[in-house]
Formats: sequence, structure tokens, C-alpha cells
Amino acid sequence: IRDMALASLCVIQVLRGLDNTHLYRIKYPNDVQVLDGEAWKKLSGVLVEHEFLGAVCTSSVVGIGINVRQLVFPETITQPCTSLLLLGVDVSVEALREKLIIALHETQKLSTSQVTAEWFRELDLIDRTVRVVGEDGFWTVTDIDDSGRIRVQHNDLKTNRYIDDGDSLRYN
Repeated sequence: IRDMALASLCVIQVLRGLDNTHLYRIKYPNDVQVLDGEAWKKLSGVLVEHEFLGAVCTSSVVGIGINVRQLVFPETITQPCTSLLLLGVDVSVEALREKLIIALHETQKLSTSQVTAEWFRELDLIDRTVRVVGEDGFWTVTDIDDSGRIRVQHNDLKTNRYIDDGDSLRYN
């Protein structure tokens, strides 16, 4: 989870540096959204793929997608989304890439616990009511562990479970 959290933190840092007129947030686990009017819209996503030799991770590839200059989005995209240009931020892909590289180099200096703590702070999920896709009812986020898994408690049943990479959360 460190690589995904680290990349998400870099994206949000760079976006805030380019534009201080909008609010940005990390939406669990790997989207960056912007408050556009009264709606949160997806602006960026982070994907990480790891290669393992047995139980040892030998390499990771981090992909960062940011809607920079898009003016139209395909109808197949079902969630609200936008681009920097639509927000009034006119930046080239090259300039944005350079800012991201600098942010990645700086953020990599942080310890895993610092990255996880900052990522979780940016997620702003403690005490938030969420829905877990595929589960009944509403859940409340209670904690995050050192590996980045989020602990939730069912609001009615008071049972606990952990959210990990295979789970999806829905919340406003």
C-alpha cells in the first residue's frame, strides 16, 4: 500500500501547488478528486503492479493518470470526472510530469509509517460512515493498521472487518 499511498500523496501535493482555488482529496484507495461546484469529481487515479519472486517483491510499477487537458469524457465513464483544463488550470503534460517526478523523489524520503499516516490523514475517513461494496448495511471507519488496511465496524451488528485492496468503499 506504501507505493499507492506515496503516489497519491504526490499527486495531491502537485495539484494543490498548481491550483489553490479548489479542494482536493484522496478517495480510498487510489483516486484523487476535486470539489467542482458542489460535486466531488475524479481527476486522477493511481495503479500499482508488483512483481514477486516467491514472497519477495522484486519490483513495482506505479502508474499515475491525471486528466490534464481533456475537454470531453466517454459516456462509458459512470462517475463524475473533470480535467485540470476544465478547472481553469492550464498546464502542459510535460510540466506536470516534471513536478510529479520532483514530488516523488522528495516523498520517497519519508518512512513507510510517515507515508501511511499522511495518506490516512488525507483520506479523512475516521468516524466516516461508508458502504462496503458487496456487504449489507452501513459501516463506520474506526482505524488503519500499519499495512494500510482500514478497519470498519458494522453500524447495526457491531462486527469488525478490515478493508483491503480487493474491497471497494462508497462514501461522499
